[in-house]
Amino acid sequence: MRTKIPATAAGASVGESDVALRLAVALRGAIVGVETSEPMAALTFDDGPHPEYTPRLLALLERYDVRATFFLVGEAAVQHPQLVREIVERGHIVGNHSWSHPSFTMITSPERRRELHRCQAALSPHAAHLFRPPYGDHSRAARRDAHWCGHEVIGWSLDVHDWCEGDRDTLASALTTGIRPGGIVLLHDAIHDQGSPTLGPAVTRAAVLDRSVMIGALDLTLERLAAQMQFVTVPELMRCGPLVTQT
Repeated sequence: MRTKIPATAAGASVGESDVALRLAVALRGAIVGVETSEPMAALTFDDGPHPEYTPRLLALLERYDVRATFFLVGEAAVQHPQLVREIVERGHIVGNHSWSHPSFTMITSPERRRELHRCQAALSPHAAHLFRPPYGDHSRAARRDAHWCGHEVIGWSLDVHDWCEGDRDTLASALTTGIRPGGIVLLHDAIHDQGSPTLGPAVTRAAVLDRSVMIGALDLTLERLAAQMQFVTVPELMRCGPLVTQT
């Protein structure tokens, strides 16, 4: 179910904005976009940083003057701290994607909070107060834990299944036709656990670990849309209109 909520001060800690409104965001659902007629959308990338594909992606985004949001896994971030710094130095936003990428509906509340705190510490001092649940799995209890750890819960409005789609043109077509004003786009610059979750949903399709296909598809998409669509970070998008949430 989708719900519209007035925009908040995205990325702020709990004490910096209206607590009641932020609690409503946490309880009603993950933020999946905003209501706006302005031609802007947010590109988001999960599961990184990756030593090969993240730098290539950063170079592509810079070529088109695009700003994006990277939801990083803590275990990967501590292995590549220089990439975390580079993402932020290039004007992008870094968000929390948990420490080890478990489904938050399959672990306990103390485990969820430890995952959030460990990842945030790994990303410090670069991380915004944004959390993308692994696999998009969340519940009211999981969102409440994220809220009390100081995070907005961020979902997406467009998923083109880039993690398992191996054809560049098919992906580019899905992105070009699917991106809408106010939308949040889900993509991956890495595939955690090689696409075989230990604590996650059952996988029925093989993961495309080579992210070159996604990067090529995004290149085609930006070539087609960059002149007519502005791509901004999630916090920037959240300030552009009423939030749209989904449980």
